[in-house]
Amino acid sequence: MQNVKKIFLIAFSYIGAVIGAGFASGQEIMVFFIRFGTNGLWGILIAALLFMVTGAMLLWLVYQEALFDYQQLIFFICGKHLGCVLDVIITLFLWSGFAIMLAGSGAIAYEYLGVHRAWGIMFMALSVSIILMFGIRGVFTLNAVLIPCLLIIILVIGEHVFFTKGFTNCFSAGWGWTSVVKETWPGSTALYVGYNLLLVLAFLTSMGKEIESASMAMGGGMLGGMGLGIMAMILGMTMTAYFPEVSSCDVPMIKVAQEMGLIAGHIYAFVLWIAMLTTAVANIYGLTQRFFRKDQKQYRYGVIMLVILALPLSFLGFTKLITILYPALGYFGIFFLFLFFIRVFQYNTYQS
Repeated sequence: MQNVKKIFLIAFSYIGAVIGAGFASGQEIMVFFIRFGTNGLWGILIAALLFMVTGAMLLWLVYQEALFDYQQLIFFICGKHLGCVLDVIITLFLWSGFAIMLAGSGAIAYEYLGVHRAWGIMFMALSVSIILMFGIRGVFTLNAVLIPCLLIIILVIGEHVFFTKGFTNCFSAGWGWTSVVKETWPGSTALYVGYNLLLVLAFLTSMGKEIESASMAMGGGMLGGMGLGIMAMILGMTMTAYFPEVSSCDVPMIKVAQEMGLIAGHIYAFVLWIAMLTTAVANIYGLTQRFFRKDQKQYRYGVIMLVILALPLSFLGFTKLITILYPALGYFGIFFLFLFFIRVFQYNTYQS
């Protein structure tokens, strides 16, 4: 029973590390999938399968080789020379990914509360700093409580849209919208999985000490990937039904939730902010484990320093950061994914 509980904690933390500003707001789904219409929904299904497989294999490898920060994992997969280059790239993108969470909080403050973006950004920065003073246990507790709530709310909104808009309308829109992502739907799917893989590496490796068996690692990764797939599919179908009305929104899912009434809009805005918080916490925690893992005092100073350094970038705006940084990160992610599968195959061959 204890193992099952731990598997769910790992799965919820995996989901929490991915389902941040871009995912839960619906912005990522619009950029990478919705413009392809029904093919985009196929892309979401393939992405879900890749999340399940890569999440399970990554956590299994972290457990097998006792890899407790993402530099160790990168060096194990890529070697020291190429690993040093990817280490720098991932570090910079983790930091910029945190800035995107801050910008997302600013977007909610502006679009939903009608206050200046700076208030949302500063409140998120302060919340992340406080939570990370309590370490990994605080992160686990946060995800265990909030991720199931977010899943339930997304299911309720999806059910409402299916009945009010008609199930077939969830497949019939989306073509003709342009995006900074220029690939075909398979290429866009690969980019989406690629950048999420790189952003989640740091947190998955930081959970290594919490994994007690290979089955726990595999189970947590598979369950987490499945949860991400279910959420992404519901978000994709829901926003397709409201396309193109939502295409001009920084946070399109709040607009969809508001169609159910003011209370639903309030609830989704709050839970969306929490989803951004879980990913922001995961990014900064992964970075601090990379640089300050062995010294608790330095760890706390590191948290504050990294949060402050990300503040200027966050003021560039939520949508602009997603459409520029995420596709660029995706290309590096595809390259790393290719090397990762090769290394795992070699590792299994050697072990057998």
